Amino acid sequence: MEKLRKSSLSSLRLSPDPSGAGKSGVGEAGALSDETEYVRESALKAGKHLITASSVHARKLLIPQLQSALIHENWRIRQASVKLIGDFLFHVSGVSREQAIVRSIGQRSRDELMAGIYLTRYDVVLAVRQAASHVWKVVVANTPRTLRDMMKPLFELMLHCLSSSVVDQQQMAVRCLSELVKKMGERILEIVLPLLEDRLKRGGVNDRRGVALALNEIIGNVHREIVENHASCFVGSIRTCLSDPDNSVREAAGQAFAAYHAATSHLAVEQIVSPMLDTFNKTGEKFLLDGLCSVMAGPNGRQLFQSLLSKLARPPVNSSALCRLAMSTDALKRNLNKVMDAILSEEINTSIEEHIQNCIPVLFTLDDEGDVRAMFSLLLKHSLRGKSALTASMLLKAYIEECDGMEYSESQLDTLFSGLVGLYNSENTNILHNAIDSLSALVKQLDQSSYVQLSLVVKRAIKGLASDTRELSLDGGCSRGLCVPTGWQPFLAILREALLVGGVEIKEVAANSLSQLIPMSNEVGLKPHVVNMAGPLIRILGERHPVPVKIAALNGLLRLLENVPLLLKAFLPQMQSVLIKILQDPASPNQRQLASQALAHLINLHPKPEAILKELNKMREAETTIEGLDLHSDKLINDLITQIGSKIEIASK
Repeated sequence: MEKLRKSSLSSLRLSPDPSGAGKSGVGEAGALSDETEYVRESALKAGKHLITASSVHARKLLIPQLQSALIHENWRIRQASVKLIGDFLFHVSGVSREQAIVRSIGQRSRDELMAGIYLTRYDVVLAVRQAASHVWKVVVANTPRTLRDMMKPLFELMLHCLSSSVVDQQQMAVRCLSELVKKMGERILEIVLPLLEDRLKRGGVNDRRGVALALNEIIGNVHREIVENHASCFVGSIRTCLSDPDNSVREAAGQAFAAYHAATSHLAVEQIVSPMLDTFNKTGEKFLLDGLCSVMAGPNGRQLFQSLLSKLARPPVNSSALCRLAMSTDALKRNLNKVMDAILSEEINTSIEEHIQNCIPVLFTLDDEGDVRAMFSLLLKHSLRGKSALTASMLLKAYIEECDGMEYSESQLDTLFSGLVGLYNSENTNILHNAIDSLSALVKQLDQSSYVQLSLVVKRAIKGLASDTRELSLDGGCSRGLCVPTGWQPFLAILREALLVGGVEIKEVAANSLSQLIPMSNEVGLKPHVVNMAGPLIRILGERHPVPVKIAALNGLLRLLENVPLLLKAFLPQMQSVLIKILQDPASPNQRQLASQALAHLINLHPKPEAILKELNKMREAETTIEGLDLHSDKLINDLITQIGSKIEIASK
């Protein structure tokens, strides 16, 4: 009979889940959690009968399993466990209640068992709460004294539930802890805080996360005076959790800090945030900064960041701390100028390359069109002069190169083109090349269909560059950036497209832009790009276009002939043909004058000017008058013939 009772109890035993998550081996298919009420009632009756028949063996075999099942994720198992434990306690207590229970199972087991019953009084399921409350009322005569006796196991159980991934367990523990703190006030802190500190020192990740969550509940449910009286304990524990290696612990600690900040205001910054930042600046410990980021991600992040900004901006600037904390909150928009000034500080605590890598992510947090444009303006302004000029140009280059796919507004493009082209006269070679690389990367990212309209933006940028070049009185009136072959690439990509497919007005703008750029360059800068310039200009001259467009194209071609005539030899036949044709066009004297000047350059360049002479003589001998233009007596034609004759005469000598 004895063996039969042991076997029956073993068969009902609920094996705790080895993962420690509060699950039991019964699972969804177990009789106590079965969907059919008849099956559940039968299993419950069997358990009650076994407990009644043999309470001694129940204490050894069944009760520990029922105790673990009090926090099972299935509420039916929790309810059944409460009822069976209640039956056991009723059976062993009799009239003397608690004393009999202690004699039967021992003080420690009794405290642990009652802690489980007390916790389930705050279960999320009403049926479980009702069952637990009934057991508690019947068994416990003096609640305050019983609570005092079992506080340690109760709190350990709450910590376990707080750190659990099971939502029901978390909510149950939060309810229980909140109610305890409200009822007991400062008295509970004297018992609980030492337990928390001990668990922080010796517990694992789940324990430490539970401590952080418990701190949040405790601080949020006691008066401000009580929090301030125990500030040293709270501050130490919160700082320890905030600098924990585990991210989940730091996130939970961020909630605890938010509660502490709500209770103490500026004290939280002075006691926790500022010391942690100082320590990070000295040691560079990664988890300290991660913890501060968790704090900034809280409800008061913007306010906290502003209170720290003066410290963060103090030279030498720790860009890692500044930028990580700025990214963790939305305060950057409201403090853009101050943050940018700090980022562009002349004194930084790391290499410039690492500084750039630290700063780029925070710049990408700006999403408002106006804020991004303001950031561009600040970087361009700092790129012009000062010790931070190189840093600013590197930041802008890195930003543009990494934001492929970004849709720029017209005002942003205007700001970037004007500012970057303005750096084409920089005396610092590194800044100059950063500007060229930035502009090239920007143009490559833009859709080619937008190039035509961008020619207007380029026109404004070129006007500013020409003015700067004149003011600086650079050698030969050349811009440093245009004397570098790569400096031409962003301009030509846009202007060539505008010349080929743009409308009448756009073609005129593009040709005039080239006419302005060419004199600011030299042979080194122009040589790789002559074909891309001359080809579209000659094409325009050979097609039917209004006079202003042709005049603009003639000016561009004339500038090339003046600056790099030898590089245009490949185009001699095409140029000769279109220029002689224009020379016969009476539509505009100015147009004919420019064509004549271009032909004069061609005569000097042409290896056999006799071909041009032949064409001109044919025009003159025809004695044709076209719309009032007498080609026989035209001065431009006669002057060109005279020039060719002089060249031939000199060559014959």
